[in-house]
Amino acid sequence: MSPRHRPLNIVYASYMRNHPFGTALYVPLSIKEFHPGICGYFDSNGSWNPITDLSDSTKLEKQGYSTVNEEIERAPTDTNIQWGPLTSENVVAHNIDFSGGISSELAAALPVNLSAELSFSNSTSGGALLLTAPPVIHERFYHESMFKNWVIENAAQLVKHRSEILEHGLCVVTNIWATEDCAIHVWDQAGKEIKIGFDVGVDAIGELGPGVGWSVNRKDGGWMRYKASKDDRLVVFFAGLRFKSRKIPIHREILKPITRTFEDFITVSKTITSVSIPGDDENIWAIDCEDMDPVMLGQEE
Repeated sequence: MSPRHRPLNIVYASYMRNHPFGTALYVPLSIKEFHPGICGYFDSNGSWNPITDLSDSTKLEKQGYSTVNEEIERAPTDTNIQWGPLTSENVVAHNIDFSGGISSELAAALPVNLSAELSFSNSTSGGALLLTAPPVIHERFYHESMFKNWVIENAAQLVKHRSEILEHGLCVVTNIWATEDCAIHVWDQAGKEIKIGFDVGVDAIGELGPGVGWSVNRKDGGWMRYKASKDDRLVVFFAGLRFKSRKIPIHREILKPITRTFEDFITVSKTITSVSIPGDDENIWAIDCEDMDPVMLGQEE
């Protein structure tokens, strides 16, 4: 399916898969509801639906789930990450011009003294661009095996409480990257230029430090700007475990790894457990664990 016929959240996540941070979120989520340990699913609209929090034993017990069977180790939070503009593969910055002044559209967009202007484009296809205000923070847990074991132990209860996961799958978040302010742009036209103005010299744009402002050209339609509320941050990338289900005849062998192919993505999954559905004596549901695939946010192959 071409980018023009796929939802923007899927297109954006697909474009940004060249970065080593996991899956990019076109609509960033509050860190209060989307953080390491949270368990839930993305529905067919790409909206996040939380189910429970594996790091909260009181909540797990109240909901009828078992607690994680070993200590969850939280890595030290990195609170001082600075990103320059993050782009999809093959997008390049060019037409740098800071000696002759900044275009009037950019200069009028923000009340800052803009001193550099960059133009981003991809000559062969569309692209994506992410701007983040510093600092970006990174939160994560060490290890993932205990979360996989928890899903095995609680699979039947999860399906009983939230049968939607048979259709949409299940995600356990283990890593997040979050910021207080970000801007996102996705375009599908080869050669289209996206202009951004900065209030620093070109050499400093690689890391947008504190106090650095940016301005986008209002004629470049499609910009999405997100700002966190007080005492909150917005998750722009995440990583974790993904679980999918398969309905299969009850006598068929299920403990065999399967390969899923979607465009240029290939994921290998391994069946970790199975569940039966009351009233269905002909089939069982195999639960597969696979790598988090950025094109699979609530979408079926």
